[in-house]
Amino acid sequence: MMEGVEKKQSGLFGRILKFLLFFVGIVLGLCLFALWFLVKDTSGTWVILVLAIAAFVLGIVNQDGLELLMTDKQKRAWRDRRQREKQKVEEQQEEAKKKREDKKTISARVRAEKLLQTDAKAKYLENFKARSGKAPIEITILGGLGWESKAGTASLLSFDKTNVYVGNPTSLTDDVISMEQFRNIEISGPGKVSSDAGVMGGGFGLEGALKGAAAAAVINLLTSSSTTKTFIRVEFESSELVAITSQMEPQQARLYFSGLFVEVNSLRHAPSNNPSLADELVKLMDLRNSGLLSEEELLLAKKKLLGNK
Repeated sequence: MMEGVEKKQSGLFGRILKFLLFFVGIVLGLCLFALWFLVKDTSGTWVILVLAIAAFVLGIVNQDGLELLMTDKQKRAWRDRRQREKQKVEEQQEEAKKKREDKKTISARVRAEKLLQTDAKAKYLENFKARSGKAPIEITILGGLGWESKAGTASLLSFDKTNVYVGNPTSLTDDVISMEQFRNIEISGPGKVSSDAGVMGGGFGLEGALKGAAAAAVINLLTSSSTTKTFIRVEFESSELVAITSQMEPQQARLYFSGLFVEVNSLRHAPSNNPSLADELVKLMDLRNSGLLSEEELLLAKKKLLGNK
């Protein structure tokens, strides 16, 4: 029982001390703030303002001492309000903590997905290169028959002895066209194109003109830039791919696609399996001369041959 009385007295003493600190802090803060307001135009008054703010903080920290002036009902309401405010702050802190953890989790998941995509893309590029035995050309598809839906797509272009490959490094998919469908390839374009600000020099007299020309040359040099534009057209049996690349100039592209140019020449000079009309007529005349065909049979064969042609 004595312990309960001592505890109650201790709690009362603490509330009295808080009340005094609250009262002194607020009153002192008001007095110092009034003093600062009166003498704020003089030097060193910032010390008074700092003391006033410190006194206000002392009073606010010990505002629980106001319970001495309250009834029991007001005290309960006061404590309930303080408890709700404290709980609200704790909930806000917990929510902020949860958001930070969720953000970390999402960031970790995004990083993991990016790593997976990077690994998948690296394997895709490695396999793409392994098929042709050399690095592919980076192109942008402009269109063409059968390629309209992929216009503007950044792609890769390569080939080997059996296929032409057009790869999409974003979707990691390929278009594989058999070399049997390949018909022709054309490479054109201006290649490397340089440009600058186009500043012209000028001035009064010879000295002014020379100074203006020198200044213009410096400006054009600093603002000069160059781009490479090489156009590639690949013709297949039922489609036509038109693309542009800035990776190499037309001469370099012709060297890269030298294998396809060889294929084009072999197609152009390949012997025809279909004999011409003149060859067929010569064969018929030889058969007639050798006595294997009569005149009537020769005429019928000629008529049939000319009708088919």
